[in-house]
Amino acid sequence: MAKNHKAVVAGFTIMELLVVIVILGVLAGMAGPAVSRIVRHQRVNRAAMVITADLPILAQRQPGEPLHFEVTTLAVAQAALRTVPGGRVT
Repeated sequence: MAKNHKAVVAGFTIMELLVVIVILGVLAGMAGPAVSRIVRHQRVNRAAMVITADLPILAQRQPGEPLHFEVTTLAVAQAALRTVPGGRVT
């Protein structure tokens, strides 16, 4: 008596895996620029909030008092911290 055995194959073919990888790549490629725009927009909003929060301090200034301010970017501030021994600004 000969027995007929069929092998049961479970899993995905290489083509199915490649299709899924391509789809994920396309979705990531579309999402990347959108996320970048959102991050940039949030940075601008945060800077505007900081400036707006500092405006009342400016309004409290005495008439005729000279106005001194400094604008730096985060990269400049971080570079300054790296150049000072111990990483502290004095």
